[in-house]
Amino acid sequence: GDLNGSHRFAHFNPSAGFTYDIDKLGTTVYFNYAKSNRAPSPVELSCADPAIPCRVPNAFAADPPLQQVVSEGFELGLNGNIAAESLANLTPLNWSVTGFNFDNKDDIYFISAGVGLGSGYFKNVGNTNRRGGDITLSGKLNDIKIKGNYSYIEATFQNPFQVASESHPNRVNKEISVEAGDEIPGIPQHTVKLGFSYEPLKEWLIGLDMISRSGM
Repeated sequence: GDLNGSHRFAHFNPSAGFTYDIDKLGTTVYFNYAKSNRAPSPVELSCADPAIPCRVPNAFAADPPLQQVVSEGFELGLNGNIAAESLANLTPLNWSVTGFNFDNKDDIYFISAGVGLGSGYFKNVGNTNRRGGDITLSGKLNDIKIKGNYSYIEATFQNPFQVASESHPNRVNKEISVEAGDEIPGIPQHTVKLGFSYEPLKEWLIGLDMISRSGM
């Protein structure tokens, strides 16, 4: 194809939020709403024709236009601290709890044109959703700082589409069907993080971080 594509994108992205301190409980409540957009990149725009799949990123041509990705959602959370006296003088505790839900409209994914070809094209696959939350705790035992975090995210496709696959066990005519509600690959549902740090001397820090994720 000829390299003569010309595309223009524009979008209005409002956002709003509020924060409220509950002094008696040492707690802060916050809520944020935001809308954002991402214009297709040059490599996506120049590789969007199913009839002419490309081996990204070294084959650019003028292909059909793609819709920009528009994300909209909200985040709601609480954070605060608990004095050591309330925890048998073991440790002061800082904590936070957050929940979120974001929808992506016209999300863009690279669709394989077939394993044998080793090529494909970018496509607007419809809407995707990411929802979940996380919990963070941090404190200090003697001179050792401790921080822990647990995150949960459910990332799913919201619209059905077909993907070429010559070797998938569920293939039909060398294609598999992605259904609404199917999980987006590559994103673990559960993530646990633990961190320890110790300062033996001023401006010297020794730390250990551990991360565990569920299957992707």
